Amino acid sequence: MEQITREVFWNIPVGLRVMFYISAVVASVIFAGGLWSRVSIWLRGADLHDDYVHGMGTLALARESFTKFFSADCFFAKRVFERSKSRGIILTVTIWSFLALFIGTLIIAIDFDLGLNFLKGDIYLAYSLILDIAGGLLGLCLVFYLVRRYLIKPERIVTFMDDGIVLSLMFLIVFSGFCTEGLRLLYFRPEMMDWSPVGYIFAGTFGLLLGDDKAAYLIAHRLAWLSHAGSAFTFIAYIPFSKQFHMFSAQIVTAAARARHERLRTILHD
Repeated sequence: MEQITREVFWNIPVGLRVMFYISAVVASVIFAGGLWSRVSIWLRGADLHDDYVHGMGTLALARESFTKFFSADCFFAKRVFERSKSRGIILTVTIWSFLALFIGTLIIAIDFDLGLNFLKGDIYLAYSLILDIAGGLLGLCLVFYLVRRYLIKPERIVTFMDDGIVLSLMFLIVFSGFCTEGLRLLYFRPEMMDWSPVGYIFAGTFGLLLGDDKAAYLIAHRLAWLSHAGSAFTFIAYIPFSKQFHMFSAQIVTAAARARHERLRTILHD
């Protein structure tokens, strides 16, 4: 079992690998600069002395955003559940799946860039299974959001161009990721490929479309990888300038609303 793993950057030439790291740095700089700018503008607004964020600096607000993300209100979509159980379930699955994929990406980056090589054998199989399930669930949630917003849209939902951009980018990231995985599995046909259930389905689909042409597998895999990396870095750079900024602001807004509610309840009881 120890030999079971996967080669990072398989079928990707050195030039594209260099461009990958350059793009990662550029996207991260744009993300950090945009996030800092949005938070700084937010803190310039006049606040009340009993306001939740009163006296907080940019770093303190960032720390508060991170810690409050794991509160019941945010991590379990408690306030959404109070209005709609179905929407609460979908949002919770989205949050958990996205977080699992984010952590999984960090793990493989650390494993590869630091040369630790611990993602192999049973550990790699468990890792692959968890990320496949998370990616599949996130993909289903994104399909739900797209259908609900553009095909069977309730009258109360107002759609902006930003909604389409964000949802399309996220769906492209998930879809191209599974295309990349499916084509790699199809090329190597490993014995344990059923530990990547969604990738296995994509591999079978590409097998029907491309037959036994391994040269076509390599070309398609590289195109899928480029699409996956490009959409991921575009999404990262775009987050601070989109409605997805609420990934960082919603925790503060929710905590502030909860604090105001508690103060009001205390006043009424007194």
